[in-house]
Amino acid sequence: MIHISPPQCTKGLFAMSAEVVKPGGLCILYGPFRRENFMVESNQRFDLSLRARNEDWGIRDLEDVVAVAEACGFQLDEVVEMPANNLTVFFRRRRSD
Repeated sequence: MIHISPPQCTKGLFAMSAEVVKPGGLCILYGPFRRENFMVESNQRFDLSLRARNEDWGIRDLEDVVAVAEACGFQLDEVVEMPANNLTVFFRRRRSD
């Protein structure tokens, strides 16, 4: 979802998730991400095609998404590599919030 929406939607996703996900619960994202400023060639092409359709769309930096999540009370719990150069990313709601 976050690669086919403006960056503000990622902030909104985590802000609203913080209101409904109980402490210890998960917010799970799936899709392509840039990691440590790197993307495989197929994801680079996909990113260009997304941005050609809408300049606010595009594959997000995982590090930026983690920062947004942390600001909303989530911590990165696990990253699982999936087929087709996608990731499943697990964010756990902190218990102290």
